[in-house]
Amino acid sequence: MVYLQTVNEFFTQSKSLTEAYPKTTKLSIKYRTNEQSQNYLIAKAFESASGICLKYRTDKAAELGRLLLIANKLSYVSTGNEIPPEPEQEVVASPVTEQKKAEPSAPPKGSKKKKRGKKK
Repeated sequence: MVYLQTVNEFFTQSKSLTEAYPKTTKLSIKYRTNEQSQNYLIAKAFESASGICLKYRTDKAAELGRLLLIANKLSYVSTGNEIPPEPEQEVVASPVTEQKKAEPSAPPKGSKKKKRGKKK
């Protein structure tokens, strides 16, 4: 069992393991919490016939998305397909229009009633 230091290293090692043994390599991702309320993820690539086990452990929640992308890419490798290129994100520029802020209009001058004195 080998603990790898980075996600990229885990991906390259897992990819080569999956290419060598596409039918028997398994990938699992586990979420754990220990007694001190520390949360972490463990990714494991295991091939049962040869006994090769690769592990990666992280406490960064942002790497969950990367691990799921790795699992998706390894599914292409295990089926013998090429990994598709990552889609480029298109930035759509929308025309900027200036909006004039409506100034509060003053009330009409004749709207106030004049106060009259009291009759005696």
